[in-house]
Amino acid sequence: PEAHLTELEALAERLDRWGDLAGFYEGLVVDGRGSPTLIAHLAAVLRDRLGDTDGAIRYFQLAVERAPENLGSQAALAALLTEHSRWAELAAHHRRVAASSFANDEKITAHLAAAHVFDEQLAEPGEAATDLDAAWELAPTDFALAERIEALLSGDSHRPRLQAHYRRWIERAGSDEESTIKQRLAQSLLSAPGNAEAGLEVLAALLDDSASRDDALPHLEGFLTDGSRTGPDWREAVEAGAALMERVIGATPSDLQRARIEGARLRVMPADVDRRDKQIEVARLLDTGGDVAGAIAQYGDALRAHPGDAELDAALEDAASRHDAWEAVATLWEEVQALPEAQDARDGYLRKIADVRADMLSDREGAAVWYERLLARRPDSVAA
Repeated sequence: PEAHLTELEALAERLDRWGDLAGFYEGLVVDGRGSPTLIAHLAAVLRDRLGDTDGAIRYFQLAVERAPENLGSQAALAALLTEHSRWAELAAHHRRVAASSFANDEKITAHLAAAHVFDEQLAEPGEAATDLDAAWELAPTDFALAERIEALLSGDSHRPRLQAHYRRWIERAGSDEESTIKQRLAQSLLSAPGNAEAGLEVLAALLDDSASRDDALPHLEGFLTDGSRTGPDWREAVEAGAALMERVIGATPSDLQRARIEGARLRVMPADVDRRDKQIEVARLLDTGGDVAGAIAQYGDALRAHPGDAELDAALEDAASRHDAWEAVATLWEEVQALPEAQDARDGYLRKIADVRADMLSDREGAAVWYERLLARRPDSVAA
């Protein structure tokens, strides 16, 4: 009985014989005569009187194994593990408590405690998500848990788990929330070329529904305008996305919409194909669609591959004249003239840059620098 244990401990206190008492208790445990209560008392003696942290932890764990329902032993073990930063053991303890508990609320509390340790102390978001998943299974309408799981699985290494999580969430969500979660699923799928077409299928279903169309369309536009989706790995997905956008916007797309579609196709063109004509097409659409900076950037990409191209230079001058974008065009020419491939066209660019800075930008000092560079190359230049 616990009263006898209390008497023995009072005697050990008077005689200062805590080591002997701990040895006596351990002997009973080894002989199989140690109750969970005695084991917990042994752990407390080792902790409080003998400073044996490892021994105390070992016997508190045994006490919990023998009597999982004993909240005192559970709490004492958790406190001891926390005090000594034994985080992996603490997380394992909370999981054992969850497994041995009968009441759902106790299981949920233990899983939440384990998740906290995995996330905050062990920096293991995947393990934390595992415990939150278990808690969510017991409380499937607690969508705050779903949000926390989503945050934990946001890293690229957890992408498949995140997508599976979204699918479970969609099954449990109400109609008002379902569209939002499907959009998140689509965004996750669209982040890798191998899953992008599946993401487009999710978006297509949302776009076919008038209630979710306006919310889903920006995700498709973002997919097509993301400059990181380039090269052969993305070609099939981007083409499918472009075709979906063409279907959605119908027969009368705006120039800016057409620019986004053709710009996406441009980025996945094979490396051995001359992109100049497509770049000019996209640049003109951007210009007429009102994206002057985008148009100049597109012309610039083409010009870097074709320095001295008269059609490209004329298009840039026209855009600069109509939109007062001379600074952007002059800066672009300054970059292009420095390219090794621009050797044959350099004198012409030096003259263009100097004239623009003098006549269009009223920057006489800046113009002088470029005229001097032209004279250094062409001392007989009358214009310089």
